[in-house]
Amino acid sequence: GDLVDVSRCSNYGTITSTGTTNQTGNDRTGGVVGNLEGTAVVKECFNKGKVSGAVNKGGVVGYLGASAKVKDCYNAGELCVIGNNANNGGVVGHKAAAASEISCCYNSGQFSPTDDKTNSGAIAGTNAAAEVVNKEAGTIVKCYYEADKGFVKGVAKCTDAPDYSTALTAAQMTSGSAFNGWSADVWKFESGKYPTLKNNPEK
Repeated sequence: GDLVDVSRCSNYGTITSTGTTNQTGNDRTGGVVGNLEGTAVVKECFNKGKVSGAVNKGGVVGYLGASAKVKDCYNAGELCVIGNNANNGGVVGHKAAAASEISCCYNSGQFSPTDDKTNSGAIAGTNAAAEVVNKEAGTIVKCYYEADKGFVKGVAKCTDAPDYSTALTAAQMTSGSAFNGWSADVWKFESGKYPTLKNNPEK
């Protein structure tokens, strides 16, 4: 299996980046991790705090590169994007590498833009990927997001790749029925509640 570098972490606090543009490309902010690269894995983490800033903002991870992975995570916090900036997502802001992966994640957080937005998605703002060529290597799989939270779609900008995320109503998100392909060892599904992590419960 993967070496899990960040496991069972959570954030409830407000996180604000003061950068206003992407001049340096380093404005990478997430509810749990700002920048994730190499072969690092973030697993069983969630964010309930407000994440605010300009570019490369994610509810869980701001910037996802190389062959890093985000697995079994969710965002329930508000994502507020300042100015007309790109690469912002409910779970991951910028999925910047074809070999990186987002799997079994969901977003129920509100998107609050302050201007006309580009590349803002409920799962990922941008998916730089090669899924059409290789659907197994570096993809977005088994991800869900609540519709009517301000995001137009799950993945805003895809490079030669379809959007593999699925929109659900609030009733479907809280039905208590397990999401397809999600592990019952990891996730707890209860009627009337959003899915939570068995080994990282909310306080």
